[in-house]
Amino acid sequence: MSSSESGRRTFRSRLNDMVDQLRDGIHTGIYKTGTYLPPEKNLAKQFGLSNKTVRKGLEELAEEGLIEKIPRVGSMVVTSGREPSGKSEVTLMLGCYLKDELELGLSRLLADFEQLHPEIHVEAVAVNSYPTFVKTMRPMMDNGLVDLITIKDRHFEEVTGEGYEDILKPQQPSGDVYPFLNKVFTERSVLYAQPIQFSPLVLAYNLRHFRDAGVQEPDSGWTWEHAIVEAGRLSIPGQRYGFHFQPLHHERWPLFLLQGTGSSAAGTRSGAWLDGIRLSKEMMGNHTYFPNLLFSSENDVGTLFLQGKTSMIITGYEALNRFSSSSLEYDISSLPYMHDPRTLLSSTGIAVNTLTKHPEEAQLLADYLSSPRVQRLIREHTLSIPALKAAAEAPDEGERTLNRPSRFHLFRDIIPAFRTYRDLELSAPAFRELHETLKNYWTGLIGEDTLRAEIDAITSRYPARREPQQAAIPK
Repeated sequence: MSSSESGRRTFRSRLNDMVDQLRDGIHTGIYKTGTYLPPEKNLAKQFGLSNKTVRKGLEELAEEGLIEKIPRVGSMVVTSGREPSGKSEVTLMLGCYLKDELELGLSRLLADFEQLHPEIHVEAVAVNSYPTFVKTMRPMMDNGLVDLITIKDRHFEEVTGEGYEDILKPQQPSGDVYPFLNKVFTERSVLYAQPIQFSPLVLAYNLRHFRDAGVQEPDSGWTWEHAIVEAGRLSIPGQRYGFHFQPLHHERWPLFLLQGTGSSAAGTRSGAWLDGIRLSKEMMGNHTYFPNLLFSSENDVGTLFLQGKTSMIITGYEALNRFSSSSLEYDISSLPYMHDPRTLLSSTGIAVNTLTKHPEEAQLLADYLSSPRVQRLIREHTLSIPALKAAAEAPDEGERTLNRPSRFHLFRDIIPAFRTYRDLELSAPAFRELHETLKNYWTGLIGEDTLRAEIDAITSRYPARREPQQAAIPK
């Protein structure tokens, strides 16, 4: 990045900070209606801007109707932007994932929403998906205990697979988000959740390890055969392993089914998936470059990588947030592949409960979480990818406060490789049973013949609910 580009981004960041702080001050009553904002020269000094730039920021607030420029006097606040509605305070219950705080900066977003809408209070209720998402959420939704929920695409598949999508209020699709995200939250041509963020799987790698071992950095041409060779070169007995991933994570292991589908000439799902399944077992069982399965949680994968005890890991963008405040020297690359480049895409959306007692307020929060304002906040304060294309592809602005990989925008180049859970053509019960079968295979409790027989039995017992998506998700 040139110094001029860096300067422009820093300038824009300072301008955004000034406008946001003044706007928030107006919303919260620091600057009351009828009073004046600080003089332009004071604002210029405070935020390190020129008087001309300060005036540009004040023009934004004037266009929003918050202030009026009084010639030779100053900028007078004409409205708080949130005049009393006459309603008593409404409390919304938001069902969410525990990881939403790390991946979205949820508390920051909700605090911002409450500043904009002080008549609405939001309480976040963390829920888990055990034993199934529907069994956890259905009683809460049916009884109106949550007004809206964040929902991952694989759980949306579970909801629609059980015909329960009518509990979710239909949403208006936005043409400003990536089209493939609207697609994953659509059932029978109806959008049931507004996309918030998405995360393809990538390969994260330790730059220092690669330099020290004399290994060239990964590129889009890496096959798994190549990656395994380099993992061996990167490994140092008793010090570090070359490669790691979490085989129990529902957003990790399906990758090998998707990549294994080189040909279905065998006429069975097991035949199509077998190459990928066999590869995953081979890698997990080679402890010259892969850690013992005792380190099998996603927390272990991230911790070992942070500690420099692994050189490469399969991870998603959302998991990179663990590294955002670290000094780890790392970068990301597209995943190695077998037959064709493929990666697993996971997405998060926001859905409104049709039984909410506060439908207007719940929809207001849903619209807020998918708005350009929030999408920009997600882009600036996390390493997650916003669903809004303009926010996701925006250049970095301001000072580098997050440990963001230099190839952060890699996701734009690998969109043709995106595959989703729908491409597996598995119902939720089949998905769970298949994982149990794979665990038996990975640990040596069953052999390959039994594995194939059980996979074919599962897929016969739970027929595919829909046709797969096209070979490549359109941009």
